[in-house]
Amino acid sequence: MDAVLRDMALGARARLFYRRAGAQGFSSVDFVRDRGRPEHYRAVLPGYELPVESTSYEVEYYFEVVDAAQRRLAGRGDPFHPLLFQVAPRTAPTPAVTEGTSRPWYKSPWLWVAVGAVAIGGTAGVVALSSSEERGRVPITIRVEDAAP
Repeated sequence: MDAVLRDMALGARARLFYRRAGAQGFSSVDFVRDRGRPEHYRAVLPGYELPVESTSYEVEYYFEVVDAAQRRLAGRGDPFHPLLFQVAPRTAPTPAVTEGTSRPWYKSPWLWVAVGAVAIGGTAGVVALSSSEERGRVPITIRVEDAAP
């Protein structure tokens, strides 16, 4: 996670707290200052804390900046209202496509383009025919009367 922290007080530090959604306690890592850009910090979660599994799962996190006395100066989220991100599931490797292998006819994108064009054309034709008919007339008469005394 990257962060831009301006005007950090002497002795202040930034920390990222995280846990798997529903777990009891939070683990934490410190944000480390980027030497080339003094206001930029980065926190990296250990890979073993976020294993890739066959199903996705959520990780709750929050971050805060505390002073030397551990008083919260700034932050986003908290232990009672953490932020969330989702770890994507492991995907099965896709088989390599070999030459000479053709896909089924119903997976061709051109087939579905043609089906869509026919559906849109048919709908437009029906709407045009049904809206062009005269349904009936209602005579309206407007009279202007002079109300002069």
